[in-house]
This record gives sequence, C-alpha cells and structure tokens, in this order.
Amino acid sequence: MRRAGLKLIVAGLMILVSSVAQAETRIALIIGNSDYAHTQKLDNPANDANLLAASLQRIGFQVDSHTDLEQKKLRRAVASFARKITDAGPDTMAFFFYAGHGLQVNGTNFLIPVDAQIEAEADVPVEGVSANDIFHTLRAAGAKVNVIVLDACRNNPFKAASRSMSRGLARMVAPAGSIISYATAPGRVAADGDGANSPFSAALANVIVKPGLTIEQVFKQVRIAVHEQTNGEQLPTEESQLLRDVYFAGQGDQTQDPPKIVVPVTPDPGTGNKDDAQLAFFKALELNTLEAYEDFLNNFPSHKRASQVREIIKSMSDEQMWLRIKKADTIAAYRQYLIAFSAGIYASEASERIQRLQQQARLDPQPDTPKIEDPPKARDPQVQTGTCGAPHGQYRVRGVSSNDVLNIRSGPGSKFPIVGDIPPNGRGVGVEDCATNNSNWCIVRYNCYRGWASMRYLTQSGGGSSGGGSAARLYRVIDHIPPDMLNVRAGPGTGNHITSRIPHNGINVQVANCRKVSGYRYKWCVVTYQGRRGWAYARYLADMATGARPR
Repeated sequence: MRRAGLKLIVAGLMILVSSVAQAETRIALIIGNSDYAHTQKLDNPANDANLLAASLQRIGFQVDSHTDLEQKKLRRAVASFARKITDAGPDTMAFFFYAGHGLQVNGTNFLIPVDAQIEAEADVPVEGVSANDIFHTLRAAGAKVNVIVLDACRNNPFKAASRSMSRGLARMVAPAGSIISYATAPGRVAADGDGANSPFSAALANVIVKPGLTIEQVFKQVRIAVHEQTNGEQLPTEESQLLRDVYFAGQGDQTQDPPKIVVPVTPDPGTGNKDDAQLAFFKALELNTLEAYEDFLNNFPSHKRASQVREIIKSMSDEQMWLRIKKADTIAAYRQYLIAFSAGIYASEASERIQRLQQQARLDPQPDTPKIEDPPKARDPQVQTGTCGAPHGQYRVRGVSSNDVLNIRSGPGSKFPIVGDIPPNGRGVGVEDCATNNSNWCIVRYNCYRGWASMRYLTQSGGGSSGGGSAARLYRVIDHIPPDMLNVRAGPGTGNHITSRIPHNGINVQVANCRKVSGYRYKWCVVTYQGRRGWAYARYLADMATGARPR
C-alpha cells in the first residue's frame, strides 16, 4: 500500500512538473462512438477514446472523455469544451479527438452521433454534426494551439440515394495555430482494427507520450507506423498551420531534431541498396509530399514499395486537382477532372455538380468560362493544342492502368494544371526538351497536345531493358544548367581531350557501351549525339524512360 501511494505521488509530481514546464493549460475532449442504434456498430472507437484519454492524462492534459454520444450530448460536449478553453485563457492547447462513423457530403464533413437515422443525403446535416461547425467553435474559443484528430473514416454504411454522399472525409483547411490530423488520406477508408483498437489510435496513444517530439514529428511517426501495420492500405495525413514548435510530452533532453534520414543521391535505380531504399521510403512517408514520393520512384522504380507509392501519388494528385476544380466550379472544370480521374475520389461528386450546373444553366444561362487559379509560370515553350498529327516520336506510355491516363501539364511538375492526356496504350509520343533540374519532366507532343509529362510513364516503343549497355535506350543530360555543357572526350577520363559537347538540355543521347575507369565512381560510356561520337561520364546521363544511369 505504501509503495502504491508513493507511485501515485510521483506520478502526480511528474504531471505537475510537465504542466509547469509547458507553461500552458492543456485541455482535451475525447469522443468515441461505437454503439450505433441504426447502422453498423463499430468495435473499437470507445476503446480508442479510453486509450487516448489515458495517454493524454499522463502528459498533463485535463481530459473530458465520452463514449457513444447522441447528437444533443455531442453538441453539448463541444460547447462545454469551448467554454473551458475560453475560461483557461489564451495560453491554452486544445485537443479534440473523434473516433467513429464520419462521412462527407459535397465536400463537407460530418461526424455521426450514435442515434443518427440517415436514409438520404438530406438527412445528413440534420442527423450529423458538421466538423466545420466544431472547428469554428473551437477557433472562436481562443486557444493558442488547436489540435484536431479525426479517426472518423471507417466507412459509409448508410444507404443513401445520392451519389454525393462519399466515403471517407474531405480535406479541410487548418486555420493559423492549428493542425488537423486524419487517420487516412482524403476519400479513403481507415481500418477499425482487428484488435481492441484501431491502428491509428493505437499508434497515436503510443507515440504521443514520448518526450522530445514536436507535434508534427509525432504525427509523422504515427503515419509510418500505421502504413507499415496496414501493409500500405492506410496512410494518415495532416494539415498543419502551427506557428511554432509545440511538444505534447515536453522537449525532454532533446535539444535538436532527430537525425534526418539521408536519401542516397545516386542509388541503383533498378533495385538499389535494400537498406537505402527502405530509408528512402520511410523518408518519403515522413515528408508526405508529392515531390518526396516522386523522388523515391525516380531512385527506386522497381522497388517492392513502388506500387504503393504510385497509388499515394495518384491519390494526392487527385486531391490537389479537385481543390482547383472545385474552386473554379464550372461544368468544363468538372469535366476536366473526370477526364483525368474517371474513377477518382470525387468522380461521383463531379458528375453530380455537372448535373446541377446544367440544370442551373437551363434556368439562368451563363457563359461557361472555366478559371482555375493561376499556376506557377511554366518554362517556354508554352503549351500548344493546335498542331495535330501522329506519331510525333518513338515513345509509348507505360505503367499506367487501363482505367487511367497520363496527364500532360502546363509546366514541369504535378502542381501545374492538366491541359491534356495520353491514353494508357498511347504510342507515337514525341519528346522535345526536358527540365534542367533532373526532375524527369519533359516537353512531349501527342496528337493535338503539347506540354509537360513525367518520363517515368514513358518508354521507347522498342522496349528493351534498362541496362546501360543497350543501344536501344536513349539518355538525356542531367545536372547541368546554362551555359554548362556535357563534355564528350576522345577517351574515357578527363585526361582525354574534348571532341564535342552536348547541351545542358540534350536528349536522345545514344549509349553503346560503358567501362569502369579507376578513380571514378561512375562508368565512362561511348555516346552518340547528333552524329558526333565520343566518351562521356555516366554521372551526367539518365535514361529518358527510367532515370537510370548507364551501366
């Protein structure tokens, strides 16, 4: 008994010290809805709420935890939470967690109380609780830091007639000083879990008590853990607008960020060193950006994780395009989305909005002039769509599923708007010029379209392996900027005199054979460019289809 009492005293002192060190009031509202009366019950949300409440109490949060709330009680819990935040003053960290059924209707997210009776889309705003309303309430309460966590994408079990009632949740914009965490990517379904807790909630409860991690680092570790546990099926994501470093469990003894995972600059693009590839994969998960995932595919296109990464890229591209299309809100814009993502996350909603706009146009005709937000300025030449005729070159599409297309964009990167597409069996694609920064984006021409496309999804029609000795492969110059040029020499090595040069943006360079030369990391290869032949260093050449160096 004496030892037990001593442990309680020590635990209390730790919480007190933690609270003082944080110099802020920490308040949490935890809700877990499992026992639904009119739809599918869930096994774990109530357990998830209890588990996370215990973890938050360990690190100094005042926790209000509720399970199986009806709509009226859920709204009252949120209102009470907001009052406590306001009473605590501006130096408050507010933490809101919800686990249970959640769905979106026309891009608006709703949390579903256990007494909800939903038979059609019109029932959702009446029976559910808008996540936006909750966020506005918390923001008005005046906390310095708002953390919103939604493990609310388990599925959409409601039999609704409308196609715009979508599974999963839509991404919401986090206000300044806030971070929103989702158990899975927008439009995707999270696992309820085979054990007592969902994979997301179990990982969060475990990581959140670790000292020395900022909030962003906590969610990065959670993302990696969940992705691994679900074999790539579930990828948590977050939207952060925090204005300073914030720690859940204090800074501990750590005064610097954890060592960064260094991605090799020049791995073997076919398979690569196994450990390097794994580190690169986890680094991409940690950053969770299109650029990071694309870099992984550039370096490891044949890795066992490559198919998962391609799915992640597709989902993120889908989400980014939808945000632009939704802002434009025109028939032509929604049709553009459906061309690019016929089976996308928001395909049903796009079709629904086209019908509504068509109906509105019949009642009140308006010119349909799509206006999507201006992208960053693209490199010349500008995209053209008026010159038809095929074939334009010797490339064909590869690695694109039969229900998808290869997008042609107005600039070298996925952030630029889509201006055309190439079907998955497209052939006769011409390649004219490539970006100078080794981003693997090139200007292509296909039928009436001319713009930028990723060379990861294009290969020469003749096929062939990615091996370096094959003359069937064509290469391009990389890591050169004007006025730099790639030197072609009379023999292998810089001791030989220069016989010609290839421009910084040179493409369609032929490689006949390569040789290892002492003192050089990469091989020297016999190259042919526009009829001129000589030796060039493989460090500055990349396969136009795979990005691989000659071997």
